[in-house]
Amino acid sequence: MDSYDFQKYLNPPYVEKEVLDRLLEGRDLQKMSRRELNELPYLNFPLEDELSYDQDKTWSRLLSTYFDKIFLKPLRPLSVRGDWDRRFSADGYVPDYMLIYLGQKRPLATTFEEVKQDVMESKLSGCPLSLLAEYRDSFGYVTGTLNVLKGIKNRTTAT
Repeated sequence: MDSYDFQKYLNPPYVEKEVLDRLLEGRDLQKMSRRELNELPYLNFPLEDELSYDQDKTWSRLLSTYFDKIFLKPLRPLSVRGDWDRRFSADGYVPDYMLIYLGQKRPLATTFEEVKQDVMESKLSGCPLSLLAEYRDSFGYVTGTLNVLKGIKNRTTAT
């Protein structure tokens, strides 16, 4: 680790000024050698934030709407693991923000026929679905139409 990395790590909000002053004992960080940096005492404070939320629970709840969970587990790429093993001593610690989720797409809860029936019963303005041109009966057409409307609203499309 070079002095720039070390200084960025020590800057607030990570380390309070009083702790930094005690750690450096009045020395200028920019003028310290790598050897001096390596000989500094360990701070040994927890990396966990008390205010953090449980990502496992939150992501499982959010994604369960669309997917059946197969697994959600911590992920540490080999490059990160090797770097951490050289720099840190953390027994079994894996940060909560490095997760991998594997899920199976859930089957639709409703059918296309049910959606069509709801549209017919809603009495929305427009023509009946049976009279709708086939090229207009797609998500691509709806997306394109919405993009044109967005352009008109933002005055980027000629009317």
